[in-house]
Amino acid sequence: MSLGKHFICDFFNCAPEKISNNEEIKEIIVSAIKQSGATIVETKMYHFEPYGLTGIVIITESHFSIHTWPEYRFAAIDFFSCNKNLDFNKAIKIIEDYLKPESIKKHEIDRGEITPPE
Repeated sequence: MSLGKHFICDFFNCAPEKISNNEEIKEIIVSAIKQSGATIVETKMYHFEPYGLTGIVIITESHFSIHTWPEYRFAAIDFFSCNKNLDFNKAIKIIEDYLKPESIKKHEIDRGEITPPE
């Protein structure tokens, strides 16, 4: 038994006009998180100069983060939750459809593998 699921995704060669649009990225990730079934507690975005962002979304089930490097057309996504009923893949697909990466590397990790008490 695991206590949670952790999805780590690297998006390579994202659409240049999308990866640098910080406001749209924020809207897309908030929508994706809601559509996954997660409950948003707080959203913090930091916009780097001249471009790029780090976004952290605290959800009641744990967290979501995104980091973008428009100059490399790269985005790193991290989604962790103790609620295995969330639709992680739906959220990631929504972000993928927006950023339009040429390739994706995904890792799904079971976290907190434990033996339940008897």
